[in-house]
Amino acid sequence: SILGRLEAFQNRLTDDERNDMCLAPRSSSDAKVPELGPSGGDIDGALSSGHGFVQRLSNLKKWRSIPELRKWLEHHRLFNLKALGDAGVEKLVEETWDILKERGIVQ
Repeated sequence: SILGRLEAFQNRLTDDERNDMCLAPRSSSDAKVPELGPSGGDIDGALSSGHGFVQRLSNLKKWRSIPELRKWLEHHRLFNLKALGDAGVEKLVEETWDILKERGIVQ
């Protein structure tokens, strides 16, 4: 549903801006494919800017920078951080981002 919501902002965001808000990890070509099929959702391994967890946090940070999208997320029934409330999500995202910046993983 987030992709559809971003598409609804087509008059305000360029394709490149929307694409930048949808970073997704690429599975390794030499990795064994799990029985249930390929997945970019694994979050194991060393953290890097291309790591799935870092990409997801980056996406969330960008989504929250758009007021209408931030409010929409806050009330979305499938948003797994909903119980934290807006201030709690903000604190979690910013503290985590700051740690990643300190480690040189993000800019």
